[in-house]
Amino acid sequence: MSKGYIIHYPGCIMAEVEPVIELLRHGTDLKIATLDALPKEIPNFVLIPGGSCDLAIVHSELHTSIRNVDHQGGLLAAICNGALVLASAGILGGHHCTLQNLDRRGSSWRLSH
Repeated sequence: MSKGYIIHYPGCIMAEVEPVIELLRHGTDLKIATLDALPKEIPNFVLIPGGSCDLAIVHSELHTSIRNVDHQGGLLAAICNGALVLASAGILGGHHCTLQNLDRRGSSWRLSH
């Protein structure tokens, strides 16, 4: 059975992943993980919803978890601004992603990857 996590962070929009939860709830060990309780085991896949991800993009433990899944060949998926979390973990080098046009000049963070 495939094991996966949806990352729930402050400001995320869980309604974006409700269809995914419905599709995967049968035949998949699907759990919701929070920034305070990230899984120690490496799942087969991780889904990161969109939303206001300022806390998630600077969360070093989440970045480590994402990189571990990537290094083990797991599937990483993101919706909307969730792609910023993948980028901040440093795994999008050489890959393209699409985001809505956001003005981040006033934001307190910068992506360096």
